Amino acid sequence: MATIIQIKRSTGTTAPNTLSDGELAYTHGAGTQADNGDRLFIGDGSSVNVIGGEYFVNLMDHVHGTLTASSALLVDSNKAVDDFYVGNNATTGGSLKLNEGTNNGTNYIALKSPNLLGNDTTYTLPATPTAGNYLTTNSSGDLSWGSITSSFDIDADSGTTDTFNTGETLTFTGGEGIDTTVTNNTITIAGEDATSANKGIASFNSADFDVTSGDVTIKLLGVSNGQLVNDGITIGSDDTSLGDTITDLNGLTSVDVDNITLDSNTISTTNSNGDLVLSPNGTGTVTVPSGYTSRAGFGNDSLVNKSYVDGVANGLDVKGSNRVATTADLSATYNNANGTLTAGSNGAISID
Repeated sequence: MATIIQIKRSTGTTAPNTLSDGELAYTHGAGTQADNGDRLFIGDGSSVNVIGGEYFVNLMDHVHGTLTASSALLVDSNKAVDDFYVGNNATTGGSLKLNEGTNNGTNYIALKSPNLLGNDTTYTLPATPTAGNYLTTNSSGDLSWGSITSSFDIDADSGTTDTFNTGETLTFTGGEGIDTTVTNNTITIAGEDATSANKGIASFNSADFDVTSGDVTIKLLGVSNGQLVNDGITIGSDDTSLGDTITDLNGLTSVDVDNITLDSNTISTTNSNGDLVLSPNGTGTVTVPSGYTSRAGFGNDSLVNKSYVDGVANGLDVKGSNRVATTADLSATYNNANGTLTAGSNGAISID
């Protein structure tokens, strides 16, 4: 006598509400994962549990190791699969998370795709890893190992070129007029305000100065605070404006030029045993005025002319040139003041 096992069924996709402990049922209507079509159920007296069905069998009807749409993931004998896609969302890129072995996997490493790529991008990993290198890619998406540069050269306007290695400390030193600060990986180089004791940044009052492309000029009558009270200078008794030319100086009490001093009526030399040389140019001579030796102030220390020296050197009493002369007595009256002779009668003066 045959034993018949009866299984409840439904031609639709609705699962039974209750099943006795060990009682079986299935839904016969075709369905998707979202509903319960083509499912096999078993009851435990209090709930209904899915234990299989054609839907699940169909998920594994493809070649192992080949990723098939809307199917289960089955690896091949090498635990491999040809392709693996992570993420299927219109706004958020997929991510692959590698949980740690402690803390119940609360910490993990995630490889996440960006939300937007301009084009489909495929990265091909290099075959052999290289220790201490990094992965780099070209425009085609091919990855390769690149050497990490751990040093670079530093050069400046002066000094010698230096090589800086990663792990060392690179110092930016300020100085007079310059401050350097480092905050949150940012290097700031700033100029200090200038003071009387420190070089730095100075500002120019626009009322007194013009600054164009770094060129500073003083405006006409523009310097204030008593720095230039007058617009000219006075030399001796001569006053001139800035920018004018003086060709004649008056009112000076003394002048020093190299080793020569002109003071009052005296020209003197200031260097030790210095000579005073009068050296006219070309055929020029040093002369004294006419009648110079007849002046009342003429004395032993006075400068003399050549004719005077010639006369003294020959023991002569040199007189002025005469037009007439006589050795006979003159019947005439001589006026010394006027230098005239007056005869008493005609023919009284006989000139030889």
